[in-house]
Amino acid sequence: MIVTRVNTRDGARYPPAGLDPAGRIPASPVRRPSVSRAWSAFALAILLCFTAGQWSVARPKPVKLSLARRLVDVALPQVKSMANRLEAVVKRRCIRPGTLGRVMVVVNAYRAEITRIINERLSLRSLRALVDLYGSPLGKKWLAIQPAVARGFGRAVRRFLERRNQGERDAKPADAVPLKKVDLRKLAAARALGRTYRIRRMMALSTSSVFRKNTGLTTEAMAELWSRLVAGRLSLTDIVRLDRTLRDRPFQDAMTAMPGVINEARRRFRPYGRRLKKILDGCR
Repeated sequence: MIVTRVNTRDGARYPPAGLDPAGRIPASPVRRPSVSRAWSAFALAILLCFTAGQWSVARPKPVKLSLARRLVDVALPQVKSMANRLEAVVKRRCIRPGTLGRVMVVVNAYRAEITRIINERLSLRSLRALVDLYGSPLGKKWLAIQPAVARGFGRAVRRFLERRNQGERDAKPADAVPLKKVDLRKLAAARALGRTYRIRRMMALSTSSVFRKNTGLTTEAMAELWSRLVAGRLSLTDIVRLDRTLRDRPFQDAMTAMPGVINEARRRFRPYGRRLKKILDGCR
């Protein structure tokens, strides 16, 4: 008599290992895979094919993507300030629980979008140069004065518009920072830095044509105002060192790519802007 054993999974009876049902020929039981196992094998095969295809396509290098993230964290305080402003607005206007969390999800998603744009548009060499610069004492000084320069720029433009509306047709934005308060050597160095930094092009990108038309501001006038503001906040040595640093090829390549970065960031912001507007409109 051949003793059979029961498979506890599917209830099938099998002879002891090494015997066929007649107990004569060594054999192993042949089992048909269940439907769930068949689908699992199929899904695993699909997954392997998919991942193999993914790795065969050119993917962002982890080092380059990491540098892009660091550059956004260090050199783009606008993203952080936007998050802070939105947080203040939500706390002031919204009492619904979870609203702030939804806003932060959108902000963080746009932050990741900017990181992808920088990773796509800037070379690895330019990213390394920018991260090294902004991590240096000189780069930290440069970043530290940016909020003050922006505030001074806004005040000067408002003062210029007030004077022009009062009938002073010869008023200029740069008059808000009189030459007598600026070291002329520092001003000459700041103007050279502006040319290296391509400040006129940056001003054209950061302001709309409608704004320039309505205010009568030219990129030349805005560049001069910028130079005076920078000259009043950095030492002559720092301005010259920064100018020499930005003349290097990796930085010039980054300056060449920057218009594309800014335009693409604006274009991709639209759906995020609509989502933010929808969330904030629900607070009214």
